[in-house]
Parts: sequence; structure tokens; C-alpha cells
Amino acid sequence: MVPLEEEETITEDLQRLTNIKVEILSDNNYLPLSMHLDQFVQYPIQDTLQVDKIYMINLLRRPERRNRMHKIFKELEIRAETIDAVDGSTLSLEDLKTLEIEIMPEYIDPYHNRPMTMGEIGCFLSHYIVWNKVVKNGFKNIIVLEDDVRFEPFFNQKVNYILKELENLQLKWDLIYLGRKRLTENAEPWISGSKYLVRASYSYWTLGYILSASGAKKLLDAMPLKQLIPVDEYLPILSDVHPRDDWKVYYPNRNLIMLSAHPLLIYPTHYTGEQGYVSDTENSTIAFNDQNIDKPEREDL
Repeated sequence: MVPLEEEETITEDLQRLTNIKVEILSDNNYLPLSMHLDQFVQYPIQDTLQVDKIYMINLLRRPERRNRMHKIFKELEIRAETIDAVDGSTLSLEDLKTLEIEIMPEYIDPYHNRPMTMGEIGCFLSHYIVWNKVVKNGFKNIIVLEDDVRFEPFFNQKVNYILKELENLQLKWDLIYLGRKRLTENAEPWISGSKYLVRASYSYWTLGYILSASGAKKLLDAMPLKQLIPVDEYLPILSDVHPRDDWKVYYPNRNLIMLSAHPLLIYPTHYTGEQGYVSDTENSTIAFNDQNIDKPEREDL
């Protein structure tokens, strides 16, 4: 630890220690604690960072990610509910029919030149479940997190700064990215009077975001299961920043007010091509429908 300055307190020192522990857990699911010292360690009471609920989405077959996130939540004093993600590897054609899912006919992945995968369908449905919980429970706002994220230092405080700005500036908003992959070089205008928020341009990833009641309603009212595309394409379409006009015609009400934290508060634990990188959406079976005569066999991930 860096020695404290004269005006700094032990509380600030403890926060720096927490940052170090969270960073260790970002790379490793193991943070050793001697059994002889365990009895002396006390963790503060966890809370939801001034939002109604925090959800963490995780596949049951990824217990190592679940355990790592639970350890991080303990360090960050975050109370989160774990959502068992919809596993695309277990979905069948009959499941898609039962759920009345129809894939957008024109959709082709712009980077891999392939149709939508079953993993991407599972990912979308996992977020869709959370959006429904917002409406069903009458929540004002929530935070959604995926299980493969790295938190910036002082994450809690930075989230609180954003929430205070939203309240003080009385901003209208539906969704705020906490982590994302920005896909355009266009300038993103700052929100008037804000130090931490910009208007989000075309972006990928749903690593973490704050969602309001109005945002959840808009995401559901658009009936996305009738013209399904990956969730990180869906959000830019509904906020009318997507470059594909032929996809946007399927969603005439594109009025989602989408902002982003700047700088971001969450990043992936691993990037494509790095050692340890695993994608349950990209590396999965291609989705099929009634028009596919030769259906691909399901692959084990």
C-alpha cells in the first residue's frame, strides 16, 4: 500500500486496499485468506448502490465466473441477485416456436458474416427476463451486470456520482452504459451540465448498464422476439444510432434515450484473442428456423 498523506484517513486507505483486492479477483478466482485470520475479517453490509435492484447474469455451467463475481460483490459491498442465464446450447427449434421467436430475416453478423447464433438468442432472452422483472416489480431503476467484467477503482463512488447527476440535472434517460465497445469515431456530445455522461453512439456489449422503468418498457413494447437480433445490435437500433436503415424499419419507435458513462466504469476481463477469452454467444451453434432444410447439429461448447 502507498503510505497515507497527512490529510488522508484510514477509510481512504481501506478503499485503496479494496481496489487492489477487486483487481486481483478480476484476473484470478482466488484471493487467499489464512484460516487463522478469517475470524478477524468483517465485511460491511451489502447494498444496491441507491438503485432498486442489481442483477448479475450468469450461465449455470460457468460456476467459476459466478463465484468470482460473488467474491467481488462482497468486497464492493454490493447486494446483487444472480439471474440464471438462458443457455443457448440447450435451446431447440421447438423452444423457439414455443417462445414465438422469429429472427429478423435480413440479419447477418456484420463482422463474421454469419446468421444469429443460439448463444446470442440465449443472451438476448437473459436480458429480456431482467427487463420484464423491472416492469413486473415496478422498479424505478436497476443495474444489470454480466459475469465477465472488470470494475474500475472506486466503482461504487462513481456510480453514485452518476446517479446524483441524474437527480440534480433532472435528466430524461432510459439506459446508461457502464461498459461498452464504441464502434464509431463520431464525437459524442456531453450531456449539458454533466461531468460524467455523454450521449451514446453506436456501441456493442451489454457488460453493464443502468436501466430505468421507462427504458425497460420501451425495450419490451418494441416486441423484439418477433424480429430478433443480438441484444447489442438491438439497443443501438432502438436509440436510432444504428447505421443499418434496413434493420431499423422493423422498429418504428426508436426513441430509447441511451447515455454512457465517460470514462467507462466496467471493462471485459478478457478481450477477443487473449488467453482465457471464452464467448458463449459467438462460439455456439448457428440459429435455425423452419426455412433451414439442413439444420446444423447442436455443438457442445
